[in-house]
Amino acid sequence: VNALNGRIDFTNKDLAATQESLHTTQNSLSDCFNEVAVVRSDLERNVADTEARLKNDIRQKQQEAFEKIGAVEQQAELRSAEASRRLGALDLRMSGVQGGLGEHKRDI
Repeated sequence: VNALNGRIDFTNKDLAATQESLHTTQNSLSDCFNEVAVVRSDLERNVADTEARLKNDIRQKQQEAFEKIGAVEQQAELRSAEASRRLGALDLRMSGVQGGLGEHKRDI
């Protein structure tokens, strides 16, 4: 009976140590899950901040591009108007030259 009591005591001590180890493991896992939750929250916030910053940057770049396109279109219109004006002046000069040549031929 004494040997049996010794084995029971040994088993109880082993069980207590196993329960303590389980408790320590559970606490460690709980701490890990909490750390993972904090890291996840930080990552989600960082992703949201990055997304907002990128959207803002894209809007700014689009606005700059639209402004540059508008300036290029305006410049093209000005150059087209200038080219048309020069072409008109050239046409008038050519008409004058042709008219002058025609008058000269009639005089001969």
